[in-house]
Amino acid sequence: NVLAVFTLETFRGGTFNPVKILWGVLKNPMILGALGGLLCKFLPFPLPAALLKCLKAIAASTTPFSLIVLGASFTLQGAVSELKELVFTVFGRLVLAPAIVLGAAIYVGIRGLELASIMAFTATPCAVASFAMAQQMDSDGELAGNCVIFSSALSCLTMFLWVFAFKNLGLL
Repeated sequence: NVLAVFTLETFRGGTFNPVKILWGVLKNPMILGALGGLLCKFLPFPLPAALLKCLKAIAASTTPFSLIVLGASFTLQGAVSELKELVFTVFGRLVLAPAIVLGAAIYVGIRGLELASIMAFTATPCAVASFAMAQQMDSDGELAGNCVIFSSALSCLTMFLWVFAFKNLGLL
């Protein structure tokens, strides 16, 4: 999240202003939420069970709710207008990046469950939070949303193909 905020802050204004970028990172809601969670983790007392139950229920519903909202804002015209960027991003996220990381993992001798674990976090779709973050930071929210939608839909196929290929090669 911090790297995403740095990137979006850098390209939002067109100039590199370290103070402005650092301020953008410090006031970003996702970063503040992560810092708040870290603070709660180190409290000298446990949080009340009722509060934890409520927070877990909210956390469990955020991704499905975000996907519903994202789907409601989807337009095919928006996807077609940025087709080149969309194809590049989705291909990079689901094929190119996993190929590089998994290739390096295989090269250093990682196999089996460890390789499957690496696959599970590298061959996954774009995070739903990237849509909200891009919108909040005056970036291309429509492209970010389309990347989430298409990478989520296509990841079913690409993840199957990654597992199928590695299973047939005897790596899993």
